Amino acid sequence: MRRKDREITDFDAIVAILQKCPIVRLGLVDGNGEPYVVPLDFGCEIVADKLTLYFHSAENGRKIDIIKANDRGCFEADNFIATVKGETPCNWTTEYESVIGFGRLSFIEDEAGKKRAMDAIMHHHGFEGEPIYSPSIFSRALLYKMDVERMSGKSNTSM
Repeated sequence: MRRKDREITDFDAIVAILQKCPIVRLGLVDGNGEPYVVPLDFGCEIVADKLTLYFHSAENGRKIDIIKANDRGCFEADNFIATVKGETPCNWTTEYESVIGFGRLSFIEDEAGKKRAMDAIMHHHGFEGEPIYSPSIFSRALLYKMDVERMSGKSNTSM
């Protein structure tokens, strides 16, 4: 990272930023080498200092085709805080926090795993308590996860 003064390396601090983000942008590369980025709802879980991100979507589409062919992916999430005006254009800046990570994606096949993923997504968006799902939810939605292998954080805040 070029701006070491903005780098965040502490795992808990990076996760705290991520947990404030409403969406992540999932980056994939298709078989022709073309990048594809898509914003997604997500949930996260930490077990033994390992971060897993959970996602859901329809069972088919470009994103799913790419993941089936290439399980490598990356994600980006950010929190815009404010634009800070300066006296000259070069003195303007943005206050923000962001996270970038890399990992492997896999589809969740078992019902207990699917429930765990949906629970994480629901709790990330503020649902409190034990979610009760319609019996058909897991047959209509595809659930998948990214096991995060590495990530970094960056912040430019006056807070």
